[in-house]
Amino acid sequence: MKSIIMAEYNDARYDARVLKSAGSLSSNGYRLQLLMYNSSIKTLKKSIKNNVDITEYPYHRHNRKSSI
Repeated sequence: MKSIIMAEYNDARYDARVLKSAGSLSSNGYRLQLLMYNSSIKTLKKSIKNNVDITEYPYHRHNRKSSI
């Protein structure tokens, strides 16, 4: 079985294109791992959805003002 790793810099929970592509590849016989950020978690989260291994990394934006 061929494997594919997808990495999404954005919070992929809200990007249906990424999830749809991952599901389509998985249903066509590929082993899929999706790496993505999630702004609503504080620790690493792993799950399986529609035969796609999902690893979510915590990401929090800092609202620092520029020093310039």
